[in-house]
Amino acid sequence: MLSTSHQYAFTIIELLIVLSLITILITQAIPSFNHLLQGITQQKQLQQLINAHHIARNTAIKENQRVVFCESTDNIHCTHNTFWQQGGIIFIDNNKNSQHDDNELIVHHTNAFDTQYRLSYKGFAAPYVIQYFPTGLHNTNGHFTLCSKQSKHQLIIARTGKYRVKSFFPTSNAPLCWKK
Repeated sequence: MLSTSHQYAFTIIELLIVLSLITILITQAIPSFNHLLQGITQQKQLQQLINAHHIARNTAIKENQRVVFCESTDNIHCTHNTFWQQGGIIFIDNNKNSQHDDNELIVHHTNAFDTQYRLSYKGFAAPYVIQYFPTGLHNTNGHFTLCSKQSKHQLIIARTGKYRVKSFFPTSNAPLCWKK
């Protein structure tokens, strides 16, 4: 009886075709993956603001004191700036002057925001600080705007302490706020 054995292998052409298909798939996947990572980072930055809002409001209610959330470049003093890129502080404002004094407790501070994002705040009665009262209300309606080159998100805070997030993307007619 004759035994015939067959050896199976790939030709060089088959290997080149498979490698070129893998290369095409990878070049298509990397930009999508980068976009996904940017979206996750932006959501993380937005969540940091939402958490700070909760901390400030809950502290005001729990301590039955007025609490201030303001932009700070040194995590000690309010800078009264509309751009909050360096982060902010939350403190119990015993003397109600909207400035952190040495005897006032800093409850929390937010980290600086990634340089690929621009964060600003606009309040209608007090443009630079958010004051939370023991009732859970705060001094004014306002909104934070978190911008990147691809999108814009607003954290809109009502005077009652409720908030909502509004998102704009380049496909919508909303202008983006990134300018260099």
